[in-house]
Amino acid sequence: MHRNCLLAACLFVCGAVWLASAPLLEATPIAPGDVSVSLSGTTSAASPDLAGVVLDDTLRPFTIVDGSGNVILSGNVQDRVARSDNLGTLIFTPRLRDLDNHGTRSFIWGMRLEGFGDFSTDIDFRTDSLGDVGPNDVTRSGGSGDQVFFHYDPNTILPPDEGLFLSVLTDAPSYAEVGWITIAAQDGVSGGLYGTTLIGTNAPVPEPSTLLLAAVALLCLAFCARRPRN
Repeated sequence: MHRNCLLAACLFVCGAVWLASAPLLEATPIAPGDVSVSLSGTTSAASPDLAGVVLDDTLRPFTIVDGSGNVILSGNVQDRVARSDNLGTLIFTPRLRDLDNHGTRSFIWGMRLEGFGDFSTDIDFRTDSLGDVGPNDVTRSGGSGDQVFFHYDPNTILPPDEGLFLSVLTDAPSYAEVGWITIAAQDGVSGGLYGTTLIGTNAPVPEPSTLLLAAVALLCLAFCARRPRN
């Protein structure tokens, strides 16, 4: 009897974990493994789910150097995350700003975000935001879909132009500085390809209560497995 009650409790906790982690988005997400999805840009008026309250808006400086250690491009990533008024889930909206190519004519042709594995995404860029240039298309990696790669080629970002806000609407309820952002550039003189990676950028994480429920469920299952049988 005791074992049956404990098993029922474990099933209840596991069910709660599943419900808490179920996707909330109704829009068709960009699935992992898509070769390329063209982007045309959108606005909060056209996509009301993108309207929301800004939770964090951190400037993260970066520099890109060539093979000889010379700085060919520098700037800031404006690492913004907001909560959708309609959905209550998070929107990750970084952009490239304050760009300087130090007279090298170097330009940015790509930007990769990492940390989106197992989360649903609805991706575009904002034409009603600050900035000058938006990406042409986006690719999401296979498997869990952890990486989201925005391609600006052929509409590259040549400083002092800046990037428009990107928009990655997710089903995530929480975030933390656990992501990576990689900026890819080309030297305007030599034609060489270079880049830099920022570690500890905003990325989605499961809700803390979901993690706690999962831990309790695992402990319950372990306890049931270790009990001696009559």
